[in-house]
Amino acid sequence: MGARLRVVLASLYPFDPHRVPGGVRSVAFNLANALRQDPGLEVHVVCCHSDVPRDEVRREPGLTVHFLSRPHRRVIPNMITGLGRVARRLREIRPDVVNAHGSHYALAALLAGFSPVWTLHGVAHRERAVARSRFLWLSLLLTSLYDRLALARVRDVVAISAYVEREYRRLGGVQARWHVIPNPVPDRFFSVPDRGREGRVLMTGTVAPLKDVLTLVSAVERLGDAGRS
Repeated sequence: MGARLRVVLASLYPFDPHRVPGGVRSVAFNLANALRQDPGLEVHVVCCHSDVPRDEVRREPGLTVHFLSRPHRRVIPNMITGLGRVARRLREIRPDVVNAHGSHYALAALLAGFSPVWTLHGVAHRERAVARSRFLWLSLLLTSLYDRLALARVRDVVAISAYVEREYRRLGGVQARWHVIPNPVPDRFFSVPDRGREGRVLMTGTVAPLKDVLTLVSAVERLGDAGRS
C-alpha cells in the first residue's frame, strides 16, 4: 500500500467531542470523522481559537487534532495573531491538501506556502448589518477584509449553497474555481423515524436577526392561507 494522502482541515472544532455545537464546528467534526474512515487518508484538524483552554494534540485512529489556544483578553485580535501559529503548525504537518473553513485559516495556509481549498460558510458582509455589538461588527469587518484577500489568491472555493456563491461572486475580481457542496450530514440522521405531521414546520437554529425567523413565520402563514383558499 502506498503513502496515504495527508489532509488538513483548518477550522473551528469542538474541544469536547461529546458536546458538538452547530455551525462550522459541527461541519468540521462530521467531515473529519467521515474522512478518517478512508484508509487512504491521514486526516489532521488544526483549530486555533480563544475557546480552546490549552494547547493539545489528540491522536485517534486515522485522525489527529491539533488544538492551539489563544487568550480571551487581547489588544490585537486572535484572527490576526493566530495566522502565524496556524501557518507554523501547517508547515510542521506538511499536508498534501488543506481545506480551510474560514478566510483567516485560508490566509494562514497561503502564508505557510499551501494553496488551500477554502470552504465558505457565512456571508460576513451581510452579517455586519445585523451585528448587535461593536466587537462583533469589528470582527465581521475584519472577516470581510480577509474574505477579499483570500478570494484574490485561492484557486478553489467551496460554497455551502448557491446563495453563498452568488453573494461572493458579486464582490468581483474572483478568479477561483467554484464548487457548491452542501454541509455534510452523518448517515445516522437518515435512519431517524419520520414523525412529521401535515401542516407542521420545524425550524432548528438560533433565534437571532441573522436567521431572519420572521420571514419564515410570514412564509408559513402565506402557505397556510394558500392551502385554505
